[in-house]
Amino acid sequence: MVRVFTPEQVIQAAAGTHPFTCDYIHDGPCLVHWIKVFIKAFKFAMKFYFPLHFIPVLIRYKSLLSKPVSVVRGAGKQCLRSTLLLTMMVFISKVTICVYLKYIPIISMKLLVLVASLCVTATFIESPARVSELALYVMPRFLDALWKFFKRRGLVVPIPAAHTFMFSASMAAIMYCSKYEPEHLKPTYRKLADKFFGEN
Repeated sequence: MVRVFTPEQVIQAAAGTHPFTCDYIHDGPCLVHWIKVFIKAFKFAMKFYFPLHFIPVLIRYKSLLSKPVSVVRGAGKQCLRSTLLLTMMVFISKVTICVYLKYIPIISMKLLVLVASLCVTATFIESPARVSELALYVMPRFLDALWKFFKRRGLVVPIPAAHTFMFSASMAAIMYCSKYEPEHLKPTYRKLADKFFGEN
């Protein structure tokens, strides 16, 4: 049965003065917990990525009708890789937490850094192009979190019209790539950029 913290123990655990073991996270053996986590994460990821990869196939119905087997196989392969990516990130984080707490039963920044560092290895499952997309998706959120981190500590001051500047810089980068380096843009984005910024 999962152990429950008292309010005092929560404060002590956050401060790193109260032992924290995986008994507080799950009941039963760690291996059983990991298997359950993998299955649950896989089901969740599949629900998210299946429509994401197969709806575009239905939109491009001409290629589906002309080469149904190769198109469905390609979409299935991409869907499986994306599903395994998210699944393995969750799985690796859970395994790392259990193993770490077994030897060092303290919640600390070291554990968070270790989990984040090991989760990155799951990106080797995905294609390089998809990893680049994920990096572009994560980077703005990282910068936003970093800004809030510094702001809470009074290390930065608000910059007037900063959002306008960032939007302008982003649009400038997209317009530059669409004009001079279109190979660096996703085909969907490239077509959209050509429609709005291309030559008439």
